[in-house]
Amino acid sequence: MIPTAFRNFRIAVSPFCFWIVLVLILMSPFEYWAIVSWPDSTDYFLQEVDSAVVGPDGRRYIFVGDNLHVRAYNWRHLINGTCLLSVDRIRENVNGPFAGKRTLMQHVDQQFVGDGIIRRTSWPISPQQIRITSDWFDDHQATEQELDIYTTGTYDCNLLDRIRLALGIPRIHHDGEGHPWRERTRVVLRRERF
Repeated sequence: MIPTAFRNFRIAVSPFCFWIVLVLILMSPFEYWAIVSWPDSTDYFLQEVDSAVVGPDGRRYIFVGDNLHVRAYNWRHLINGTCLLSVDRIRENVNGPFAGKRTLMQHVDQQFVGDGIIRRTSWPISPQQIRITSDWFDDHQATEQELDIYTTGTYDCNLLDRIRLALGIPRIHHDGEGHPWRERTRVVLRRERF
């Protein structure tokens, strides 16, 4: 039944069209992987430094000696299945003589199953901690320093991701504007409490 229908279809259309349709059918798994791997597998939004304190000027402050704790929402897309994320948690100096200097706070490899549910998440995951120390100040004379806190990293969700990784062009996290990092959260680092 199927071979007859296949033969009839081939005769009914021009040979050129037949081969185009056949190639498209054979390429469909690759097309699926390309569509799945183009956007981020996880949307990450409304990040806040949960351990920060709102100061008298309305800015959010973190203090030497405290533990850093960050909360956000994420949506792990159902279509991507199981993904391995390689995540760098970064702090970047803003303003001042060391503006733009980035420092790695923590690296983690995480695996998750896409379930299509929006969840509130946090990092670092207990029992891990990120302790705020005085060496976070690049200017050792400063009493406060503005920082952006964010994450960046790569995805490995499917065969195309592994091919891209082998070619040296991994799929990376992006923010809403296409930058290769997640949403930035601004805080002010202080040596002493108010």
